Amino acid sequence: MYIYKNISQELLDASAYLNGYSPFIPWSSAIGLKPNLIKYTERHHLPLLAEEYLLNSYYTRGDVESELSVERFYDDASLVTQALNNQRDYLDLPKIALPPGVALDISLGEAILRRRSVSQFTGDSVGLDYLATISRCARGISDTATTQLQEGGKVNLSFSTISSAGHLYPIDIYFLALNIKGLENGIYHYLEHQNELIKTGNEKNVSEVLATFVTAQNTIVHTRSNYICLFVAHPWKSMSKYGNRGLRFTLQEIGAISQNIHLANVCLGLGSMDWGGYYENEVNQIMGFDGVNQSVLHIVLAGITG
Repeated sequence: MYIYKNISQELLDASAYLNGYSPFIPWSSAIGLKPNLIKYTERHHLPLLAEEYLLNSYYTRGDVESELSVERFYDDASLVTQALNNQRDYLDLPKIALPPGVALDISLGEAILRRRSVSQFTGDSVGLDYLATISRCARGISDTATTQLQEGGKVNLSFSTISSAGHLYPIDIYFLALNIKGLENGIYHYLEHQNELIKTGNEKNVSEVLATFVTAQNTIVHTRSNYICLFVAHPWKSMSKYGNRGLRFTLQEIGAISQNIHLANVCLGLGSMDWGGYYENEVNQIMGFDGVNQSVLHIVLAGITG
């Protein structure tokens, strides 16, 4: 089956060359401005940081320190910590209770087949019940269970709509509300256990975050979206148990949450897309994060499509 037509042979040859060959440039060390393709060809004598991380996140036999780090998370103290750590509260900030939400009537199979990345939005608003549904699908609590401790006593542990390595949940969800009926434009943190939002930034802060986006408005009309979801990571929640491998698990969790959001948007008749074109340091500064212990690692845009 051909996946192309009316394309010149010259263009096909150029595509094959681009995808099948890595150019050898003897004088590459003297080049000041190096595209990533040149950096890739140099990696044999100058390792890339991404590849270094990949190698350092492997499990190796005989790594006693890693084994002990994992084992200590199965005692009673760790279970109590998990139960308390996943039920945060913000006593000094007003909370917004989320409504019941909108029913998702499309089958999972249909939602998967209909998922598309959408970059153009109309700017029309949707109700808070839409954001409530998205919140629960992204990181909501689906059930709870009581666990008996070995030394006596019980703790309640929660189940989420997404899986998390070691039940550590290093990802928080923040929303930039742009066109949500019944919700002022601002930045909101979703509290999954309380099923509430707390406002952590105003409309000015939203504009500051949007100003960190790389792509121009004529390509991605982000100001016309209904909401923008920020995935805020606490990597050491996972790394304290799994070491460097914990960052890998953190990124996997982001992927799971992102897919839930996209599929829920399909069911709601909204369009969405993953977004990586932003300056992390600037966003973290606006949000008040240090960029290491707490950092925005991913963004999703969503809204009504034309």
